[in-house]
Amino acid sequence: MNESSYRIFFDTVPHGDGPPRPEVSPAPGPEPSTPSVTRDSLLEAVSPILETEPEVGESVQRSFDRKERELRAFFDQLDHDGRAAAYLRLANGQSNDPFVAKLARLSAERRQRIIASLGEAPRRRMK
Repeated sequence: MNESSYRIFFDTVPHGDGPPRPEVSPAPGPEPSTPSVTRDSLLEAVSPILETEPEVGESVQRSFDRKERELRAFFDQLDHDGRAAAYLRLANGQSNDPFVAKLARLSAERRQRIIASLGEAPRRRMK
């Protein structure tokens, strides 16, 4: 083919500027720092106690009794500050607190006994 044969297509293909150029946005700034996640040691210690399944042949009543005993034993092992923090969190009972929500699975009577034992623990240790 020669150059004159290409001229046939010259008028059929529209000529223009082409597609518009994409908008260039400024470079993004640095990523915001990730929020620091604080570990809740009370929640981490209480969760395995409350999430255990009843042992083989153990009734539901005995299972909850065992869990209550284990929770009291755990709270008795805490130092004064740990007991005070647990007592305040349970006594205030804020609904957005995961520690309180986890212990909400217990009956109100059991929770009250645990709160009472947390309040009595410093007096028992002094004797």
